[in-house]
Amino acid sequence: MNSNPDKQDKAEQVDLIGYRLGLLDRDEAACVAAALRESPELQAEHEALAETLAPLSMLEVEPAGAALVRQILDRVNEGPPATLPFQPLAPVESGEMSGGGGGVSWRELVGLAAAIALFVGVFIPAYQRQRTASQRVLCMDNLRQIGAAETQYAAAFGGVLPFAGGTEQPWLAGDPAGRYAPNSRHPYLMVKGRWIPPHMFVCPGRPNDRPMSSDAIEVSDGFPELCNVSYSTPALSAALRQSQCVDGFPLIVDQNPQFPEGKFSPREHLNADSHGYAAGQNVARDDGSVIWTDSTRVGPGGDDIMRLNDVFEYHGFERMLSVSDAMLAP
Repeated sequence: MNSNPDKQDKAEQVDLIGYRLGLLDRDEAACVAAALRESPELQAEHEALAETLAPLSMLEVEPAGAALVRQILDRVNEGPPATLPFQPLAPVESGEMSGGGGGVSWRELVGLAAAIALFVGVFIPAYQRQRTASQRVLCMDNLRQIGAAETQYAAAFGGVLPFAGGTEQPWLAGDPAGRYAPNSRHPYLMVKGRWIPPHMFVCPGRPNDRPMSSDAIEVSDGFPELCNVSYSTPALSAALRQSQCVDGFPLIVDQNPQFPEGKFSPREHLNADSHGYAAGQNVARDDGSVIWTDSTRVGPGGDDIMRLNDVFEYHGFERMLSVSDAMLAP
């Protein structure tokens, strides 16, 4: 058992098993490789894992191939498998083994079933937890790069953070009058100006989200679809200078769970759902830091960054009135 909490925390943030077995995609593998270069503790964990898995290299088997691995993971993500019809085997003598004929003893069958159950019940959940932790790390890297792009954008525009101009239209979809100006049009200015590629706005922990097409950048004034942006940014009522931001001011956060599909739906628990239901959120702040927190009260002075003070129902016209009452909206 790992007696060093810091070492254990670092190991849980990356998918060392998937990295060692070659199960990660290119971006995930690059993230783990970078973490290994920066952390002697992770290097030690990786070396110990390599020693543990060394016997696997002695096996001579045909590689499963990426397609088969993808099919298996997709099936696991869909939920428990359906029950398959089973034709009982003819009973054999309790001492009879499969090597002496075509039958299989019940003891062997039960042993095989137990081995499969152990694999599914232990390895798959552990792998999924590691994968979730890896996705959280990749998401943090997205936010770190978006935050850096915002700082560069502000430096090029007199210290003003991305602001697409004021509007009387609601930032929530579904307005009866058909008006709609999503809050994401502000950070989209960085995509339009090629400060940051569009795929950075898609969290790896949200399987239904996808980046917008690069071909659409020149002809769009915002993200074409809700699924093209996984994050929430300050609901601005006017242009905001970076110098006006107080320490710890949030620039971008995992998607605000109050507004699924762009519509208001109050949640009792306001933590984001991107990395497990109401588990917490990654938050990028004006000082360049990115933190993981299981509380939404991480704004200036402990402000709740997912809602405005004393506002519990939203129509899309609500916007920040001060940096001390920050609200991040889709």
